Amino acid sequence: MTKPVLGLSACLVGQAVRYDGGHKDQPWLHLAVLPWVSPVIVCPEAGAGLGVPRPPVHLVAGPAGPRMIGVADGRLDVTEHVTAYIGRWLDSLAAVDGFIVKARSPSCAAHDAPLVLESGEVVAGSGLFTRQLRTHLPLLPIDDEAALSDDQARQAYFDRVFLYRALRIARATDEREAWDAFFKLALAVGNLRELSSGFGEVVTHIRQLREHPRADTRRSVVDQIFDLALAPRAPHKAQHWLSDDANVRELSAAERALRFAL
Repeated sequence: MTKPVLGLSACLVGQAVRYDGGHKDQPWLHLAVLPWVSPVIVCPEAGAGLGVPRPPVHLVAGPAGPRMIGVADGRLDVTEHVTAYIGRWLDSLAAVDGFIVKARSPSCAAHDAPLVLESGEVVAGSGLFTRQLRTHLPLLPIDDEAALSDDQARQAYFDRVFLYRALRIARATDEREAWDAFFKLALAVGNLRELSSGFGEVVTHIRQLREHPRADTRRSVVDQIFDLALAPRAPHKAQHWLSDDANVRELSAAERALRFAL
C-alpha cells in the first residue's frame, strides 16, 4: 500500500521560513509521522515571495473577508499576493490526504489565528491558506500541531486521514474493490469505536450507495458515511486500534457487517 500524502506547514518540520527567520520544529512529526507518509510541505508566505525574515502580518476583518495586513505598518497589505500564490499552489496539488498546519498563523491556522475586527476586538479565525484549502477540499482532515499534542488526538486524526485516503482512491478509480476498501474501513473504525445508533445509518447509506452507484446523491451519501464513521466518541482503547494484532483480527466483525449490508 502506498503511503498517505500528508501536507505540512514548513515551519513545523524545521524549515526556517517564519517571519523572524526561525521555525517551530515538532520532534514528534519526525519520529512518529514523517517515516510513514509522503510529505507535501508548504509555507504560503515564504512561497509567495514575502521573504525571510519579513515584516509580521496579522488578519484584519474586511467586507470581503480577512485581509493580511502589516502589524507595524497598516499600509502593508499582502492579501492578494498571498491568496494568488495559494490558488496556484492548490491548483498544482495532485493529491493530499490530510494537513497539519501551524496554530495561530495568519496564513495556516486551522481555527485560532487572531482576527482584528473593525471594533478593535480580536477573535479567532482560520488562516488564509486554510480557508482556501477547506474550500478546495471540504472533507480534508486539517488540524494544527497544538490540537495534536497527545496520542489520542493523533490517533483520531489519522483515522480520518486513512479514511479520507480510501475515499479519495475510490472516487479517483471508481472501482468496486476501492469502494469496498472505503466501506470496510468506515465500518471498522465505527465498529471498533463502539458506534451504536449511527452504525445502522452507515449500513443503510452503504446499501443505497451500492444499489445506485451512479446516483447523483453519491457524494452526499459518502460524505455522510465519512462523518458518521468518525463522529466523536470514546476511543476503543488507549493505543491505536490498528497497532494491536487483536484489533486487526476484530476487523472480521466489520467484514461480516459489510457483507450483510451489501
